[in-house]
Amino acid sequence: MSVPLRGRLRALPAAAGLVALIALTGLATGALSATDAAWTDRTVVAAGVSSGSWQAPVTVGCTAMTAAGQPLAGGSCTVASIRYEEWGSPGSRMRGYYVALSSNAGNGFIRFTIDLSAASGPSSDFSWSRAGLTNNAQAIPVRGWSCNQLPVLTADTPSNWGWNASSSIYFQVSETRSGSGTSCS
Repeated sequence: MSVPLRGRLRALPAAAGLVALIALTGLATGALSATDAAWTDRTVVAAGVSSGSWQAPVTVGCTAMTAAGQPLAGGSCTVASIRYEEWGSPGSRMRGYYVALSSNAGNGFIRFTIDLSAASGPSSDFSWSRAGLTNNAQAIPVRGWSCNQLPVLTADTPSNWGWNASSSIYFQVSETRSGSGTSCS
């Protein structure tokens, strides 16, 4: 069966259009190539995380507490300064720390966390790996703290001290725990 000439002529423009479309598509894809950006944007991302009552560790801070061991309602506390004196030979040195606190704890006590390595003093090569807290009547380690956490110390001050805007405590740290009198758990 043959298709009449008139039907073939009508199909010719459609076929020609399809051939032209295929040819143009081939030319267009051959002319395209991959490109690279001349620059890259630097991106920095940071996010804080919190859940329930969890808080990030504090390296320097304090809380005014009641004598019964509860945070004081309306209490305030600031670690004003941390400094030390040092004596002895490397490997067996002692440091005497002076911590100035400003608090309205009154006859309660102060719970503090401080990074002793940030204190101002005469040297910076103190070895913390075997250090121990000594002479700690004014810095009483909190339950669970150990000398392995030094140079970060979390401790309580004595109560009934009369804490005010210009109070201070003193304690000592030995570069070696092997001596007697260290408070390490």
